[in-house]
Amino acid sequence: MIPYVLFLLPTVTVMYLLGYAGVLFFAVSLLFGMIWMGHTISGVVTANNEKWSKTNFILSVNYLLVVFVCMVVDTPGRPFW
Repeated sequence: MIPYVLFLLPTVTVMYLLGYAGVLFFAVSLLFGMIWMGHTISGVVTANNEKWSKTNFILSVNYLLVVFVCMVVDTPGRPFW
């Protein structure tokens, strides 16, 4: 999981820098991505793998939901409705 989440953070930055998404998308996805990364790294030393994996899955699903909603709302040059 660590490499996947680690490669996700630069992808978000590139999407913002190339103008595919706005600053709201960038800020929210970077913040939530760093939180998800922190939790993912904590799995290396966890004693309860089952609880960690379930929580990490829930974090990933919520991350994707929030980021995709922000992407739709904050796409530059495109009206929302």
